[in-house]
Amino acid sequence: MVLLFYRIKANIPVILMGETGCGKTALIIKLNQILNNGKATVEKINIDQGITEKKLWELMENIDNKVKKEKDEVLWVFFDKMNTCLSLSLLKEIFINRTYNGNKLSDNIRLIGACNPYRERKENKEKYEINISENNDKDLVYLIYPLPQSLLYYVFNFGRIGDNDEKIYIYNYFQKMKNIYMK
Repeated sequence: MVLLFYRIKANIPVILMGETGCGKTALIIKLNQILNNGKATVEKINIDQGITEKKLWELMENIDNKVKKEKDEVLWVFFDKMNTCLSLSLLKEIFINRTYNGNKLSDNIRLIGACNPYRERKENKEKYEINISENNDKDLVYLIYPLPQSLLYYVFNFGRIGDNDEKIYIYNYFQKMKNIYMK
């Protein structure tokens, strides 16, 4: 967390890579709250297959205009699941050049992303002896696109949680839901 904090403070982009549920989003939000005395200054952008470059430009323009009004406040912009859209060239422009559609981003914007790993469903290969072609997206755990090479320098790989930890996480989640809805 300290390394992430120093990179964010120095205005160096940060991209967290890890399995769904490993805590990427929670880590960023909690770190931001800790550094801002409980106040969250994170603008979360949920990326998906349907997001277009035009929509990203509009979002960034709104965020940039908001930050220009609050010149003393630093805003973290968090792109969640950033490698699930086809607009990776625009995300590369935003992260590397700090521009969108030719417009320069304000200096008080910090860029953070989260992405899922490129991982094949190996258990299906071995279990059913399926012949998997290289271009078959159905054989991937997540439907994602490879990050551009220039963004790989900013990636922190969280790895994969173990099977036992995953079971504990699921059990705790359902206990929490049970406590909420069974009152």
